[in-house]
Amino acid sequence: MSISTSSIKIGMTATELIADDTLSAQSVQHTLFNNVITPSPATIFSGKVYALVTGALSIDLRALRTVAGGSGDGNGLKVQGFYFKNLGANNMTIVGGASNGYLIFGTSGSVVVVPGGSLCLFTNDGSADVDGTHKTIDVSGTGSQTFQLAVILG
Repeated sequence: MSISTSSIKIGMTATELIADDTLSAQSVQHTLFNNVITPSPATIFSGKVYALVTGALSIDLRALRTVAGGSGDGNGLKVQGFYFKNLGANNMTIVGGASNGYLIFGTSGSVVVVPGGSLCLFTNDGSADVDGTHKTIDVSGTGSQTFQLAVILG
């Protein structure tokens, strides 16, 4: 199987209720930055719900499960898009792996995602290639917290 197209949607929409002098109110919808980004090329798409094991989990970009149920080896590819949603009750930290780390946020970079929070990152061709010594992303939190992760590599 191969990916024919992929896209990442980033934007914000809010509905505002505007009261007027009568008993009726107007509803106005605002949409900002409604961007659809097409990473190219896209070779692997992986997405699933993960659970931490005793508060930690390493994601191996060379051993991903694709959404079609196959396996995906990101060797020689770049992370084009990265989506993370914290489904747990405590903060979760994302950082390049302690062993064979893939530095998705640069050297010594990490991001804390609060409970219910999400992170969407579009790197295009700006990220490093995945290889045998740059392939893991560590997620830490508490206990067996869960998170959603989707990754596009190309």
